[in-house]
Amino acid sequence: MRIYSLDLLKIILAILVVAIHTHPLINVENKLYFFLDHGIARVAVPIFFIITGYFLSDSKEKIKRWLFTTCVIYLGLSVLYLPFFVNTESIINIIKSSIRGFLMGNAHLWFFPAMMEAGIIVFLLRGRIKLLLFLSVISFAMGCYLQYRSLYISSLSIASYRSVLFSLPFVIMGYLIRNVRPQEKLSRRILLLMLIISCLIFFAEIYLNYVIGYDAITPLNGHDIYLSLIILCPLIFLFFLRLKLTPQVNDKYSQYTYFFHMFFILMLESIGVDRGFVCFLLVIASCIITSEAIYLIKKAPSKLPT
Repeated sequence: MRIYSLDLLKIILAILVVAIHTHPLINVENKLYFFLDHGIARVAVPIFFIITGYFLSDSKEKIKRWLFTTCVIYLGLSVLYLPFFVNTESIINIIKSSIRGFLMGNAHLWFFPAMMEAGIIVFLLRGRIKLLLFLSVISFAMGCYLQYRSLYISSLSIASYRSVLFSLPFVIMGYLIRNVRPQEKLSRRILLLMLIISCLIFFAEIYLNYVIGYDAITPLNGHDIYLSLIILCPLIFLFFLRLKLTPQVNDKYSQYTYFFHMFFILMLESIGVDRGFVCFLLVIASCIITSEAIYLIKKAPSKLPT
């Protein structure tokens, strides 16, 4: 089932992910840089998890196919990115870093194991709405606690919260939205009002973290989980879900952008292009060209005319 408004949402989210990793405003002004990179753009990954939960099937066979397809994509991307992240100091380090990369995901690839783990849990507990809601609250609270503790108390590995603790609450939210269907019970006016209020709370939380913790937050130690995201992200998803749009864009833009944007970033860095606004534009352009090229290759006839 394809929902064109969600295709648009996914493209916006993919651009925000690129912004997180290229830091387009890092040389402009500290506050603007912080609000984009470590604030507004952080809605992207949670909403991607919500979309995953929304389309998660209750069919055992479909879940098996989804897991298999996701594993194949993940393994392929892991091989692509392995040379950039493998520790070559010794054979032991090569083996250790390779295993760690495949199990936990290098760079942005952590999304895949976290998504699959959450998907399996939701599938196994399908239909148990109250338990799933309880798990979403508990896992989000734990992930949020670890995030804030890492930033302001004692540094922790990002793997401690970039895990199923991050993915599970939002995958559950997507699953619950599909089954409870709150979009049918909320008027557009109420939904818009709730969205505006949630945005204001989110902006206030971003500003508070900017004032208190700017020195603790760096490009390599970003702020992923905000308390307000557990309310804001489902509302953004519901807002786009209710939009009526016709197909106007390649629906694979978001997918290929997420897959390959880090590859283009690393290649640009290798030729001396630092992360910033120019890098952001070049990466977006490269992802669009790649998406179109893959689309044309797939669309082309499989056999040459005789």
